[in-house]
Amino acid sequence: MPKETVKILKARYEEREIVSFDHLRLHGYLCVQSEPNRKWAVLVHEYDDSGLWFGREALAFYQAGFNLLLPDARGHEKARAHKYSGDRNTVKAATHGETTQIR
Repeated sequence: MPKETVKILKARYEEREIVSFDHLRLHGYLCVQSEPNRKWAVLVHEYDDSGLWFGREALAFYQAGFNLLLPDARGHEKARAHKYSGDRNTVKAATHGETTQIR
C-alpha cells in the first residue's frame, strides 16, 4: 500500500475482532466516515494478503463516502484461525448477522 494511502486511512481506521459463527476470533479493520451514513464497502483480499492490502481501492471507496470493513481472511495476518474455509459465511454474518454492529 502506498505510504500516503496508509497515512490517510490509518488516521481513520480501528482494529476490530469478531467471533465467527464457528467460534474463531477473526481480525479486521473498520474505517468509518466522520459523518454517519449507511453506505458500506466490504473489501475481501486474496489468498496471501491482509485486510490492508486494498490501498488505492479502499481510499477511493472512502473518498466516495463509504464506510469500510477490511477483514483479514482466516489464517492471515491477525485472524486467529487455522483453517481457511468459511470466509464467505463470516462476511455474511459480519454484515447481516444477529450480532453485527454494522447497521
